Amino acid sequence: MLKRLAVLGLLCSAAACMRTEAVQPQFIPAHKPEKVFITRNDGSFMQIMQPVLLQDTIRGFERDAGRLKRISLPVTEVRSMQASRTDHLKTLLVLGVPVAAMTGVIVWQVTQDGNPGAVQSKPCEITVEVIQANGGNPESPPQEC
Repeated sequence: MLKRLAVLGLLCSAAACMRTEAVQPQFIPAHKPEKVFITRNDGSFMQIMQPVLLQDTIRGFERDAGRLKRISLPVTEVRSMQASRTDHLKTLLVLGVPVAAMTGVIVWQVTQDGNPGAVQSKPCEITVEVIQANGGNPESPPQEC
């Protein structure tokens, strides 16, 4: 059960840990993003996949009618550019909070139930019948083991 919750949390965290932010063309060779979002000087918008910066030109692929088309765009035609990056604070919160919560639950269970790996048993009582020599009355003192 805990494994399933952990896997579900990791899958959900993959999308939550990204943010899109404005970047400069030099971001491309330094971080090698999968795609960049570009607003051109004329206001048109485009997405370039597998971008590469060669001198003053951004090259990559653009999806056109379901096919990938090779594209080259001079940096001088770019008004703004955005790319997705890992958000370390979100990653810490999305992964750290559930881990801390699960740790708390496990600690709470151990302190409530004792050692979870040990066999639980109740103390047993042994009844020993002692027949007294003076009257034959049985005596049954309980003894813990």
